[in-house]
Amino acid sequence: MWSKFLSLLRRFFTTNILLKVIAVLLGFVFWVLLSNIQDPTVSRTLNIPVNYTNADVLKDDGLIFLSGPETVAVRVYSKRSDQNRLDAGMFRCTADLVNHTGGDVSSQMVHISVIQVGGSDLVIDWEYLRNDPNIIVKMDRYITKTFPIQVVYEDSLSEGLVLADSLTLSPSSITVSGPESAFGSLSDVKTVVNMRELSEIGSGTVSAVLPLTLYDSAGKTVTNTSELILESAVTTLTATIYRLKTVQVILSGVTGSPASGYRFVNTVLSNNILAVSGLKSRVADLSVIYIPETVVDISGISETTDYEINASRYLPEGVTLAEGSGIVKVTVNVEPLDSERFNVPTDRIRITGQKEGYTYEIRTSSVTVIVSGLQDDLEIFSPDILEMSVDVSGLEDGLQNTEVRIGDAPGYFIENQDAVRVYIYCAPAAAPTEEQGE
Repeated sequence: MWSKFLSLLRRFFTTNILLKVIAVLLGFVFWVLLSNIQDPTVSRTLNIPVNYTNADVLKDDGLIFLSGPETVAVRVYSKRSDQNRLDAGMFRCTADLVNHTGGDVSSQMVHISVIQVGGSDLVIDWEYLRNDPNIIVKMDRYITKTFPIQVVYEDSLSEGLVLADSLTLSPSSITVSGPESAFGSLSDVKTVVNMRELSEIGSGTVSAVLPLTLYDSAGKTVTNTSELILESAVTTLTATIYRLKTVQVILSGVTGSPASGYRFVNTVLSNNILAVSGLKSRVADLSVIYIPETVVDISGISETTDYEINASRYLPEGVTLAEGSGIVKVTVNVEPLDSERFNVPTDRIRITGQKEGYTYEIRTSSVTVIVSGLQDDLEIFSPDILEMSVDVSGLEDGLQNTEVRIGDAPGYFIENQDAVRVYIYCAPAAAPTEEQGE
């Protein structure tokens, strides 16, 4: 049995070999045709994202890339059963912006390159659907402008506070870059400072971070700034806020004397209330500013004279003038002197410096005193206010002519101060006296 089977098998493979080969080939062909009928090759269009490169390099040439096609179409062939497995990520599309051509900067031709990077077991074939390997992109001139930051003040500081001069911005200017078309009528960069909010931080040195806003030439806010690049979107404000206070200016006195025959009467200060500012520690106890007497020299004046003094020069360290010029007007009043002669009895003269065991007697009955002063004052003058004395400590025995000392009389001047003299007799108490005339 077994030998018959082997004999049949041998006869099968050794007879009609050509027919059998043809049969196998036909079977394979039929199998292929049947397979294609059941899972044919089909195509699908994929939108491949465009990767733009070297955009930064354009800026070196004064250009900037604005926009271009986001995708390009690629037709991909695969088995129907693999269609859902196809993906745009299997291809890469690159547009090198450096390789641009064309006259109009807003319409430039850029070469693209599409390559397959995946799906080798799925993709039977593919083709880029454009005959032209270039795409049209939009560019513009790339410019840079620098704008000083302007400060816009809103509201006001709290009462009793004042802004010092030391307000600074960092940065104080800002660089704006972008396509020329995006600048439009951009003309100013500003920041808004709300003074009320600033004063709530406190006095002294304060700081705040402030946003920047762009404005056009009409003073309107520029809202479409997405294409513009700002060096910084904020600036830091640093300011010194001082306490505000009013102080009185007082003149300590005057120096010098008016012309002969005139007397200083008084000084009158006008606009002598100053508004000053400074840190709380500097102005808390400050209420008066004193002007030294050496500032006003009245030497030789013979009429009412005005002086202007810059009182701000005498402010303490750390205190500044808040408003006004600081000029204080000083009016010096002088009046001519009148004089009058007065006979004063010598019994009002006090004797000082007496030696023990001696007697002293003034032999002059009266002296003449010439008093100068203002007319109104002379009308009420009385010699009784004069303090008069003689010093006998150095006198020898006998009759002596001695100087009379006259004390100061406020508001009056003794013209013959050094010429008032009396005769005084000095002798031991036990010695006999002799009558002698003047």
